[in-house]
Amino acid sequence: MFCFKMNGVKKLHKESKVAYLFGSGISIPFCLPGVDGLTELILKSDQFASLHTDQCYHVGVPAGVYLQGDIKTQIAVDFIKLVRDILSCKETLNKIQNPNYEDIADFIKQYHLSLTHQYETPALSQLWMKKIKDFASQRKVEVQLLLDYSIRLIDCMLQYFLNHNHATLISKIELIQNTVPEFLIDEKLDLFTLNHDLIMEDYLATKGICYTDGFYPNQDKLHYFDFKKFWQSSDEVRLVKLHGSIDRYYHNQSMIKVTDPRYINDPGSNGFSDNFVPSVLSGKIVKMLDYSKPIHADLYGYFRVKLATEISKLIVVGYGFGDKGINNAIISWFKQNNHNRLLVITLKEDTLLANSRFAMTNILQDHYFRDNRRVVILDGGIENLSSNSIRDALI
Repeated sequence: MFCFKMNGVKKLHKESKVAYLFGSGISIPFCLPGVDGLTELILKSDQFASLHTDQCYHVGVPAGVYLQGDIKTQIAVDFIKLVRDILSCKETLNKIQNPNYEDIADFIKQYHLSLTHQYETPALSQLWMKKIKDFASQRKVEVQLLLDYSIRLIDCMLQYFLNHNHATLISKIELIQNTVPEFLIDEKLDLFTLNHDLIMEDYLATKGICYTDGFYPNQDKLHYFDFKKFWQSSDEVRLVKLHGSIDRYYHNQSMIKVTDPRYINDPGSNGFSDNFVPSVLSGKIVKMLDYSKPIHADLYGYFRVKLATEISKLIVVGYGFGDKGINNAIISWFKQNNHNRLLVITLKEDTLLANSRFAMTNILQDHYFRDNRRVVILDGGIENLSSNSIRDALI
């Protein structure tokens, strides 16, 4: 729980429960890279990142002593490029024109699940599997390690490049103020987010808004997830990070939150702490499986339950409707009650409709829903919102 004093907040009328779902569109205005920008950085990471003794990839830190079979950054990047080429190859079923890091991670994770017998993926082409085995053989590394560390490189780079600048947040703080106006903040406002960055945490702390994200400090100064405390919390805001966060790690088979990164590593010290692996959800289809894993299952279940039992108005900000698990939850919620309303804030409506998944596109462009204001789309992104935009759209 993170609690700060807040005065003068108007309460939302109880008969109309509102919740938010954030995508990357709320973070990009604060100078964070989007999916394409992150993909480009990951594909260039061999120029500035190296594998260290903690078996994670760090930017601007001299490499440790490599051992035989280690997945150096160059090897991981070359493999990621190979997967990109496979996905965009004309022989590939459902060829992807310009694969991004989510597409690449999805392919790698599917192969990894098949290789480790966690999930059967019979659609994987034997041709591509042979290419991957040949790649690993030529570089004298194990295929499973290659898959593991390529995903780890992606996660480490996300963790590094999704750190925002506090001064930038302060200089543009009205963008979030207009998106989440104070009259909507009651003692149980749910902010669901698919973003890994810490912009919303920084904003809530800066504004003095009490919030919980489900992680609570323990005796070892690390923060552990406690769903019972989270569910029973009386804080004004519940921040639900459905895709993980750059301040969360897997440590000794548990997911923990670290509020002070110096606990994990300090380039000025003699080395890095072992067994802290970044915990973010990357990929596309495999996220459906990730939603069944510990903590993620609790948060995704909370999302579904809240939609089914309380929320009548969902404000979606900067999300392209590409996640099938999230889309399924929204579609079920939208269809269960004719009074449920969807407010979508997007940069370009045409781009949204062209790229969202088919089932969601049908809802978003349905003339009946639009005419009856069950679906309202505000064009121009959060930078085009005024202080009254949300209030007016919810009427």
